[in-house]
Amino acid sequence: MLALLFFTLSIGQSFADGAAAPQGVVEPRWLAPLRVDTSPWRYRRGLESATATIICRAKADGRVDQCQIAAENPPDSGLGRTLIMAARKARVDTATLGPSGSEARIAFTANYQLEYY
Repeated sequence: MLALLFFTLSIGQSFADGAAAPQGVVEPRWLAPLRVDTSPWRYRRGLESATATIICRAKADGRVDQCQIAAENPPDSGLGRTLIMAARKARVDTATLGPSGSEARIAFTANYQLEYY
């Protein structure tokens, strides 16, 4: 029997249970979106699904830093840390950060699901 494994990862500006974004968080337009590594280490650890939300600072030059894990389920799954590492290479359109293109807080959620076919 042959089993095919697929990793799906969705990233968006959504929050748990359809809740609104935390106060002061803006939704930017991405110039260089997050590229999250979906390598099979999660499968080896037995992780079939996970969700994580991180909140970061988008700087006036478009770079993203000062990221923190706001939520992660299951706790310590590693998905939050993986998102933080991916955010280091992401870039946002500074015109979407606010009226003056200044720094802003941004947040995003990733849902990871291992699917068997």
